[in-house]
Amino acid sequence: MKSFKVLLLICTLFTDQVFSFEDCIVEPDCNLFDWLPWTKCTGNCGAQSQYRIRHMCCSQDVKPHTLENCLVYCNRSITFPMNVSQPCRTCKHGGVLNISSSSCICDLHHSGECCQDLVTCQDHPCKHGTCSDTNATFVCNCDRGYKGVDCNTRKKCSDGVTCDKGGTCRDVTNGFKCQCRSKYGGEFCQKALTCSDNPCKNTGLCTNQGGSFTCKCPYTHKGDTCETVKTCADNPCQNGGVCTDTSPGFTCACPATYKGLTCKTAVTCSDSPCLHGGTCANKGTSYQCTCPSIYKGQRCEKVVTCSDTPCLHGGTCVPKGTSFQCTCPSIYKGQRCEIVKTCADSPCKNSGHCMNKNPTAFTCTCPDTHKGIICQTVIKCVDTPCVHGSCTDTGSGFTCSCDPKFTGILCNKPIQCSPNPCLHGTCSTSPSGYNCHCDEKYTGEKCDTPILCSSLPCQHGTCTDTPTGYKCTCDVKYTGSKCDTLLTTDEASEILLPKWLPYLEYAVLSMTSLVGLMVAGCVCLKCCQACGVIDNKDDDDDDKEEEEEYLKKYRRDSVFPLTPQKSGVVNKSGGLNF
Repeated sequence: MKSFKVLLLICTLFTDQVFSFEDCIVEPDCNLFDWLPWTKCTGNCGAQSQYRIRHMCCSQDVKPHTLENCLVYCNRSITFPMNVSQPCRTCKHGGVLNISSSSCICDLHHSGECCQDLVTCQDHPCKHGTCSDTNATFVCNCDRGYKGVDCNTRKKCSDGVTCDKGGTCRDVTNGFKCQCRSKYGGEFCQKALTCSDNPCKNTGLCTNQGGSFTCKCPYTHKGDTCETVKTCADNPCQNGGVCTDTSPGFTCACPATYKGLTCKTAVTCSDSPCLHGGTCANKGTSYQCTCPSIYKGQRCEKVVTCSDTPCLHGGTCVPKGTSFQCTCPSIYKGQRCEIVKTCADSPCKNSGHCMNKNPTAFTCTCPDTHKGIICQTVIKCVDTPCVHGSCTDTGSGFTCSCDPKFTGILCNKPIQCSPNPCLHGTCSTSPSGYNCHCDEKYTGEKCDTPILCSSLPCQHGTCTDTPTGYKCTCDVKYTGSKCDTLLTTDEASEILLPKWLPYLEYAVLSMTSLVGLMVAGCVCLKCCQACGVIDNKDDDDDDKEEEEEYLKKYRRDSVFPLTPQKSGVVNKSGGLNF
């Protein structure tokens, strides 16, 4: 009968062996199981360890039933590992174990192999700041530019970093950097530089000035600290030198009269600059070469031929065997057109007037019809010669049609008041010509146009055109040539009231009193006389005087006209004229 198999469980921690019978009934003999998990890490910090074991099936027939005998039974070495142990570490206070190094990574407030110790100011935790102990831990007061619990994190510009003295903050990989103005230095541009700080770069010479400095830069550099390499954009070449950019810097090609790296030094006769037998004469701080006739150039370095354009001032060169001949422009003369004509040469054409400006120059005053240095060009309308008028081109030049107030070839002379140009008005003179002040019924620059009804001159009335202008018929309350004057109350009453109205009012008022009754009787008497019923030869004069007295009395009232009305006089043969 086959022997039972037993599970050999080795839980040896340098001492005991534990045997367990499980799972070996179905597994083959000598079966080796996987490792069980590691046990919990135990022990004091620095001496902690943990272990793990694995099982193996071993026949019960093995006697004595030990690990060594089972390993031999199963054809394994007695040193075959069935249980192992290893050092371990448990990190306290939230420390994190680094598996590869079996070390603890502690937070900033703890230290030690297992993060078991509390950090205090004696441990110097503040990398860039000052430390203060508290009951539980420490507190860092960080230096400017740093942040974090231990002041070991460099700030960024966005963390509120400000640079002094106009410096500019910019972020870099490990924090920030202040870009200082040239006169300042330090981490925050807080320090005014002096020559002791050696601020001048590229061999610049430093001079202390007050609380700052100035740099005298070499010709190749510029800037407050000579920090910038000059290029041709800085115009370094002096006295007409031609600049070429190089890397780095520039080079100058100097004219014949200057030398040096920036063409700063004038060439003098001591440098023997004149070639081909040319004679040298010092001229101020430079020189001048007098060349033989067949040479030219600042240093007489060129043979004169037409290909070298020897004719000056636009002259035309004609080859002649080894020499040349110049046909000069109108204002020059000489073998090479080098001499300016003067008035003695009669240079001005077309009746132009010549005047010498100096011994070697002249100027021409041209007539109104020509222009040019020597009055050689005919003026055309494209030159806009007509100042106050329109221009028309002609075969020989132009003609101007002047505006009404101007005259002359160029329409540039104002017409004056003598003789008077204003046909219906008065004339006054101004710098721009005459001005006409027209009579009331005329208009136009010369007061030659009658004002007509089409211009609506009558403000309060109707208008009628006549050969001499308009005529206004005014509304009842207005008067004046343009019906623009409002009548007064008295003047209006003379027009608005009927001529017979005063007499009618007089008769009505008279009838309301005793005196009125008497007057009414007189009126009746007059009526009888007018009808021929009663002879009126003896009373006419007296009645007329009484009538005028009563009229005068009632003229004080606003409804009566101010002057007697002839239409109210008694007509002996026809009665009253109402």
